[in-house]
Amino acid sequence: MASDWEIWAKQVSKPSVNAVPYAMPISIKEDPVVQRVIDKYKQRSRVGFIKYEVSMADNPKELKGWLIDLQEELMDATNYIERILQELKTKE
Repeated sequence: MASDWEIWAKQVSKPSVNAVPYAMPISIKEDPVVQRVIDKYKQRSRVGFIKYEVSMADNPKELKGWLIDLQEELMDATNYIERILQELKTKE
């Protein structure tokens, strides 16, 4: 009989459009770094819901609006990277 791990590994290695996601076996230790990121996503979602009074899933925004939001967020991210790189350069 296949172990939970073997079943999970087969499911992950052969993804299918119609595949139902199979949860990782509980016996595998959770990564605390990943858990902190998940917790931050949940908190960010709560903040967004309070601010906009709608979940992302229920937001009726048009596709173009989502793409503009993404573009603006990525532009902000590149500014953060540039700021950090400049600070590292001055410390060299």
